[in-house]
Amino acid sequence: MRTRVGLALGWLGCFGVYLVSVPGTFYFEDGPELLACAAGLGNTHPPGYPLLTLVGRLVLVLPVGSPAFRFNLLIAACAAGAVVAWGALVARVATIAIESARALSPPTEVATVRASAGAAVTAGVAAGVFACGTWALSDAFWWEAVIGDKYAGWYLAFAVLTWVSVAAMRAEFPDLPRSVAWLGFATGLAFAHHQYAIFALPAVGFAVARAGLMRTLGARLALTRAAVLAAVLAALPLSTKVLYPPLRSAGGAGLDWGRPGHAGPLRGYLSGTLYRSGFASTSLPRNPWLAFGRWRLAARFLGEEVPWPLLLAAPAGALLLARRMPMVAAAGACCLVANAGWAVNFSEKVVRWYEPAYAILLAAAGVGWVWALVSLKGRVGRVALAGLVTGAVGWQAVRGASRNDLSRFYAAHDATRVVLRALPPGAVYLGAGDFDLFPLWAARSTEGVRPDLEVAGLAGFVDPGFTASGAEARLLAAAGIRTRGLEGLAALVARSVASPPSAPPIFVAASGNDRRLQEMMPFLKGAEIHGLVGRVVRAWAPAAGAAATRRAARGMTLRNLRDHRAVAIADLGRLRDEVARGALFQYPACLATLGQQCLRFGFEADAAWAFALSRAQMEALVGPLAPPPPAAWLPPVAARARRDSQAVALGYERLADALADRGVTFLADQVRGNAAAVLQ
Repeated sequence: MRTRVGLALGWLGCFGVYLVSVPGTFYFEDGPELLACAAGLGNTHPPGYPLLTLVGRLVLVLPVGSPAFRFNLLIAACAAGAVVAWGALVARVATIAIESARALSPPTEVATVRASAGAAVTAGVAAGVFACGTWALSDAFWWEAVIGDKYAGWYLAFAVLTWVSVAAMRAEFPDLPRSVAWLGFATGLAFAHHQYAIFALPAVGFAVARAGLMRTLGARLALTRAAVLAAVLAALPLSTKVLYPPLRSAGGAGLDWGRPGHAGPLRGYLSGTLYRSGFASTSLPRNPWLAFGRWRLAARFLGEEVPWPLLLAAPAGALLLARRMPMVAAAGACCLVANAGWAVNFSEKVVRWYEPAYAILLAAAGVGWVWALVSLKGRVGRVALAGLVTGAVGWQAVRGASRNDLSRFYAAHDATRVVLRALPPGAVYLGAGDFDLFPLWAARSTEGVRPDLEVAGLAGFVDPGFTASGAEARLLAAAGIRTRGLEGLAALVARSVASPPSAPPIFVAASGNDRRLQEMMPFLKGAEIHGLVGRVVRAWAPAAGAAATRRAARGMTLRNLRDHRAVAIADLGRLRDEVARGALFQYPACLATLGQQCLRFGFEADAAWAFALSRAQMEALVGPLAPPPPAAWLPPVAARARRDSQAVALGYERLADALADRGVTFLADQVRGNAAAVLQ
């Protein structure tokens, strides 16, 4: 009973921390898409998250806050559950290991036995709190707990699956069949949520191997029945992965990635082949010369997530576990190597993929620190344990609090409402990607804003792997266009440009998509795409576009960037590249694009205004910018516009240098391209 109360209090404490940090609305990245699919029971991007979608749909009926806030609560609850599950596992393992190591042979008094057992339990709890507290308040974990994305559920799946696996490894023979059944159910739940549950498979394998070895002790039939029951229990949650996507696709889901209504598309959808080429192109087998830099970057990630002093006792903890609980130690080591090896192989940027490895290292460190302090007797020992736990967890909390508080973050919501209000009736919006498209989906699905619009991804026309997604197919069918892919997009755009009154107007985000469309479609070379939301037209009035953008900018993200400058800079410093590329780069680029177009047509005052606002947003990210003075012969307004545009380019160069220093060369090159484009 005391244990359950402690776990409940631990969950409430973690959930409370995340609750005061979550935004009241949706964030960028994949969270808005998951929210939109939960609201409309759609199919998310491959490989699909139907279990999260169904649970999210249930959560949306709660009478608390906005729909986005309710979905954020679900993700925060999953993160808190992962923390509690991991802490309970570490506490149990540490208690057994320390009690075994301290055992006297034989103890002479019952009181001595009880005192030793009580001290081991206290030490185990301290190790569990150390491990789960420092993990819960690390930057990447805390971040994923509050932005409404899917990874908190993955952390929960990993923690629970590892916990059940260790329980099965430690189970006595009479309890082994039940442990095997629970192991099957936990495995099914984990894989129903995310394929990354594969990182916990070494622990599952050790548990199954141990069960097989115990067959020789008798009751073979009981284990066979347990294995069958485990398979059935695993199939129950996994069935959502196989049944939900085709059923919803056939039912006309509004958001329908890949349209997996048939066996062929479903296989590609569930396997995630859509992204395989992208991951493979940056993998170490194709780029072995990146290995050293990747491992160095992985060490840098670790130092940023967990201060090195907290990990100094990890070797001692690993040694103690290897001596007292060799199977558990071997399973943890294999899980750590599997996770770290996969993350290093496929990424030079994503911290969150290392989280299971961080959790295992912190578990070993917690056991090691506590084992080093258990020799201290009486009050001294208790004070030392309390100081260790409080100091470690407090250190992490202080480091993360200023970086992960998004309670005042409304940038995604503000930008989305501005975009939707700026579009005329019946318009078509071709989104640039996760950071303008997904928030639009979320706002339209949960707030009922602008149902007359059609919002689709440009990539759905350009990349053959995306061409079967729902919005693109609906657009082409409504226009009576039979061709697909880029040819279909060209026909759609040509019709809109040639027949403005009869064809729906087409808009894009003017942050690079304008140049991309013109490169893909030569007939658009004379067209202009303007403003924060740019319409593809033949004849363009720059002054009108500037005035519309000036009005729209009042609701944009400058306020949020200034309020959250620490968050923005931390994002760049910790390589949250998705946020940096989207939320932080998009709007200065839009305004700089508008300024360039105004200059091209001789509207110097509007260009000066656009570049000034673009510079203000850039300085909110990187600090003051002081470009060299422009040529003296320029008129004052043109000189001011030129100086501000140079400041924006200088800001991009500063960001590129920071990213290159971190080893993220591909993103640094992209940002330098932005700098060059601003000065064209």
